[in-house]
Amino acid sequence: MKLTSTFSIEPADAAALLNAIHEGAVSALLGAGASYGALGGDGKVIRGAVDIAREINERLELNNEEPDCSNLPLVYADAAADRSKATSLNHFIFARFVNCTPSWQSILFRLPWKRIWSLNVDDVLDNALPSDFGRAHEEMSWHQDYKPRSLDRGELQTIYLHGRAKDLQHGSTKLIFSLKEYASRHEGAPGWHQEFRAEFVKKPFVVCGARLQDEYDLATVLDFGNKSRDRGGCPSFIVLKEMTDAQRSRYLRQGLVPIKASGEEFFSVLLEDYLAFTNALPHES
Repeated sequence: MKLTSTFSIEPADAAALLNAIHEGAVSALLGAGASYGALGGDGKVIRGAVDIAREINERLELNNEEPDCSNLPLVYADAAADRSKATSLNHFIFARFVNCTPSWQSILFRLPWKRIWSLNVDDVLDNALPSDFGRAHEEMSWHQDYKPRSLDRGELQTIYLHGRAKDLQHGSTKLIFSLKEYASRHEGAPGWHQEFRAEFVKKPFVVCGARLQDEYDLATVLDFGNKSRDRGGCPSFIVLKEMTDAQRSRYLRQGLVPIKASGEEFFSVLLEDYLAFTNALPHES
């Protein structure tokens, strides 16, 4: 398996992941790194929270300096609180994160995920959905009512835990960027955040492009960690292009197998191994 040779994943872990994906038991959790390579609707490359914070700070002349100008929740809150800048802020968010052009992200839809959870607000996934996608698909934002998956239709749900920029055109203020907005999603809140917490602690996940240290609305469950391996099942994984030794140790403590790779690198290899896995299965005559 290329997962083993390319990323030094233990053969038993790689085999368990492929089998669990085939059974529809694995969910994906996507952060900013999963949108890397895509272009925003304004033609600019989509980058992470630090770069976005600095750009907002400069564009709207907020005059924050380091380290504050690199803190997206802080910078976003400053801009949103100023009536003279709030409209410009929404225009920027909408222009950058709506009508995006994906790069490699269509690969994600070639794997039979249980659910896709996104911490991003862009529409990269929406635009990466293949026209011949063979499953029923529905995307929802965190503030919409919880809806069970339709098992009969093999439905794939994509859930945006921090809202969608495209909803700004309807006057929505349901984006979660500032500390105040994070805090409002308290631990006991019903709906999609609660569903994610219940899933993450015990089910297998592949986390990509999310460091899991800035999601304050999910801090408790992320620190508690993932126990899918402890339950006797498939381990969970976290994929990041850059990873410090301290982060690696933290992820292992949180029950995640750390993989240093870009999303494109990892999912391309995962898909190749998955197709080989399914081709090797006995076929009914």
